[in-house]
Amino acid sequence: KPESISLVQKTNSTIKIEWPAVKNADKYQIYYSIDKNGTYTKYGSTSKTYCTIKNLNPNTKYYIKLRATASVNGKTVKSSYSKKYAITTKAYTLNLAKPKTISLVSKTSDSVTIKWSKVSKADSYEVYYSTSQNGTYNYYTTTWDTECKINWLISGTKYYFKVRAVTNNEHGTFNGKYSSKLAVTTKKE
Repeated sequence: KPESISLVQKTNSTIKIEWPAVKNADKYQIYYSIDKNGTYTKYGSTSKTYCTIKNLNPNTKYYIKLRATASVNGKTVKSSYSKKYAITTKAYTLNLAKPKTISLVSKTSDSVTIKWSKVSKADSYEVYYSTSQNGTYNYYTTTWDTECKINWLISGTKYYFKVRAVTNNEHGTFNGKYSSKLAVTTKKE
């Protein structure tokens, strides 16, 4: 039987393993499961001493075992299984860019309209504002557009605005980096 399994590489959906050759083996059968003592799925067989298991879920612990097979007098003989090896796939990550530009569209005494550049893979954008450039920023809204009107502001007051892209998918919610800060002073009444 195969004595050991070594991890070569892993991603959020694949695990590449290798093992030492077994004397007289023709092929190796690879099995995996998410339950150490549960049912194992046969991934496939190979004559090589390595294999990449594909289409796995991110951030999931998999148990892998294998066995050697050989053809003896026209019959397939199977070794016992190797030990079970636990390997966890990497977590899913999505790096969203920050909006490259943010600019003023218009302003009144109690509102400011801003726009920003579109971010690839973004589903929506979160808009934040503050009266202090490096202070705490308040969440204003989420929009699917690249323009937003911020209302209920105080006249003659300097505000700072920033925006970030957001994407939601089956792996979770992913936030991009914030845009640069845009300073705008509302008109005096």
